[in-house]
Amino acid sequence: CFAFALQRILCVFVFWSLPSCVFGLQASGSQMQAAELPAVVSFGQSLIARLSLVASLARNALVEQEGFIELACYLERILPIVMELQTGRDSSRMACDILDALMRDVEYAKDLIDMCSSKSQLYLLTRCVSVAKQIENVVHDLGRSLSLIPLSSVQDHEDTKSVIDSLAQDMLKAHFDVNERNWRICQLLQDEERDIQNDPTLQTSLLLDIAHSVGIEDIGTNPSALKHQVELLKNDLLGTTDAYDLQMIDLLGNMVDNLVRNRDENNESGEAIHEGEFKRVEPLYESFVCPLTKQVMRDPVMLENGQTYERSAIERWFKECQEN
Repeated sequence: CFAFALQRILCVFVFWSLPSCVFGLQASGSQMQAAELPAVVSFGQSLIARLSLVASLARNALVEQEGFIELACYLERILPIVMELQTGRDSSRMACDILDALMRDVEYAKDLIDMCSSKSQLYLLTRCVSVAKQIENVVHDLGRSLSLIPLSSVQDHEDTKSVIDSLAQDMLKAHFDVNERNWRICQLLQDEERDIQNDPTLQTSLLLDIAHSVGIEDIGTNPSALKHQVELLKNDLLGTTDAYDLQMIDLLGNMVDNLVRNRDENNESGEAIHEGEFKRVEPLYESFVCPLTKQVMRDPVMLENGQTYERSAIERWFKECQEN
């Protein structure tokens, strides 16, 4: 009996002496299972699958395409790092927490993409600055998580740690802007000092910018397409009490109604409105601005799709996003 009791005591002692990671780390947001070595590898595989999925979704996003493509590039560069962590099989609490933080950041990125996919083009256009800022925040959070990876988690390989630190710093310094046209639209809609309602020229320029940004080529002969976008925006903002949203709906609705009314009056008089009449007020400098640097190009090059970029910027983009 004494031997049996002693055996039970020893079993209890061994049980409570095992490392906490063997029994699992309850991590917020990712439902991490027990963090023993095989579980760490399994969790890494889940993160790799999630990174691949979200990177694919980001590349196929219909809005802020440049920003989401850059996000996809960063996610794809994280993939080999997670694979290296799997190889190291680091079962420490820090390694588990870092993987969990990365998973949370990736899930936030997916939520952002899902939100953008569920909203109208006009809604996203009026919030493009906010969307770009949220993409930037995701990239910064991912960079912070990567910067915490210790040398021991990569089997003391200093070259690997140097690559991780370099990527983390790049991500922490990343800055996301919107293109010139979309920025101009947001500025005009938020400018309370500009009396857009009583400025026909400004209305014409603003409507043309909006139409181009949401993919409507000829608002002169097809203003109903823009009116449909305003109706979708109203649905997205249904029930809102925000003063800016209410003012924006009223402003855009009145401008489009005026456009439709003028089109109908011109049709009755036998005159037609052509988009060429609007183009005279379209700023000409936008075509000289690189979509990546947001600066006037000094050495422009054209890709096969017809888009023009600053040579050094597109070469750097290809190097970072394709080779890595």
